Amino acid sequence: MSYSLSETILKGKRYFFPGEKSYEDLCRRVARWLATAEGILRKSEKEAYLWEERFFNLFKEKLFLGNSPLLFNAGIGVLLKGKGDLLYKAKPSLKEYEEIYEGRIEGESGSACFVVPIGDSLEEIYEALKAQGLIFKTGGGVG
Repeated sequence: MSYSLSETILKGKRYFFPGEKSYEDLCRRVARWLATAEGILRKSEKEAYLWEERFFNLFKEKLFLGNSPLLFNAGIGVLLKGKGDLLYKAKPSLKEYEEIYEGRIEGESGSACFVVPIGDSLEEIYEALKAQGLIFKTGGGVG
């Protein structure tokens, strides 16, 4: 399956990071960002790369693609810290996977749905509104 020209342009405008030139670049960035957790958890470069390739192939073959918050946010912390090249390097080391993982910033979420409890006091209501605003800012929703 291939995307039409209009779909490709739309995806580029919405989801591509600066310097990304192809759908494969986007797939690599998101797959690598997701795979960092496996590398850290298992302390294994091999496991991280294996998971990265699994995610990449699912995305590339259009068998699965994450939600908008994942596509918008995956890797933004590393990019903002000037280490965006780690997201596209040929085959990263475990240390580089760790750098990507540790480069995450507050709000860099791949989740789309959140539940925010609301208390009865005016202060608690406004705290819930603030939490919702921060979630909306990163592309998530509350329900």
